Amino acid sequence: MLVSGVATPGHSQMLDIDRYQMMIEFLAKNGGRWESIRENYDQNKVASVKGDGFYCYIDQDKNFFRIRKVFHFRNSDFTTYERTWYWHPAEKKILFITWASDGRVETGSVEVVSEKAFVLTYDATDSEGNVVKRKEENFISGDREFQTKVLQLKDNDWEEVERFDWKR
Repeated sequence: MLVSGVATPGHSQMLDIDRYQMMIEFLAKNGGRWESIRENYDQNKVASVKGDGFYCYIDQDKNFFRIRKVFHFRNSDFTTYERTWYWHPAEKKILFITWASDGRVETGSVEVVSEKAFVLTYDATDSEGNVVKRKEENFISGDREFQTKVLQLKDNDWEEVERFDWKR
């Protein structure tokens, strides 16, 4: 698999469901709360986004992994999306669906590339029915941090549209 143009090692002997369990346990560990600060925050503007929150939890049977992403404003938080990952036993892969506050729906899959990287590839469908191909490349750099690059397919090339540095 290519992640940002760099070849990554193939799957080890670990089964994909084991990779899924490993990744969701990492993300949900210590309460599953991740924060990313926005560099362009303007404290003089009420609508300026101060940072992002990424809150994860695993259901008690470990069948579903849920994520809620929020914008942090000066005096409040706003949920931007809710996402559910699940292991599909027939397809033998991790699938997900996202419901966003702007009416967008995202459906796709997650590939755990290694113990330090996972990639979400999906279709983002807006409230008008327009579909955009996107992917999120995630790199774990330590027990308390990981980075996300959000890319969008434009003219057959992946173009970076957002970047997050997540910390617990």
